[in-house]
Amino acid sequence: MDCFEQIEGTKNLDVATRELCRDTLDWFVAFSSAVGWRGNAGQANYGFANSVMERICEHRRQDGLPGQICRIIHKSFCPKYN
Repeated sequence: MDCFEQIEGTKNLDVATRELCRDTLDWFVAFSSAVGWRGNAGQANYGFANSVMERICEHRRQDGLPGQICRIIHKSFCPKYN
C-alpha cells in the first residue's frame, strides 16, 4: 500500500463518519505500526502515513469523537520477548 492511499483512506473514513454517523459511532480505530514512532531505514513514507493516521485520531478525540490507534508492534521491539 502506498503512503498516499493509507492517508487518504483514513481521511475519507474520518470525513464520512463525521457526516454520516457522528452521533451513533462508538469506535473509530486505525491500525498503525511501531514504524510511526520508532522509524526504520527505508520506510519513511510508511512511517509518515502511520503518523498522519495517529494525528487524525488525535483530532477526532479533540473534537469529542471516537478515535483510537492500535499500534502493531513486532516482538523484536520488546526486549522481554526476545
